[in-house]
Amino acid sequence: MRHEWIFDVLADLRAYAEQNNLPAFAAHITAALRVADMEVAEEAMSPARRLDHSSEEERAARRRRTH
Repeated sequence: MRHEWIFDVLADLRAYAEQNNLPAFAAHITAALRVADMEVAEEAMSPARRLDHSSEEERAARRRRTH
């Protein structure tokens, strides 16, 4: 999926914020991850794009991982 990299970047930023006692920043990154997840899911459901279920499962697994 072409958006995978952004989830990795945001997860890394959230981990940095949590490790460096920046709770407000971490909360904003968490919100950004939710927004990105919703928008990517909406795009995947559009009739113009075919949903690859194996890629969706892999993407979901990567989003759930902790740093």
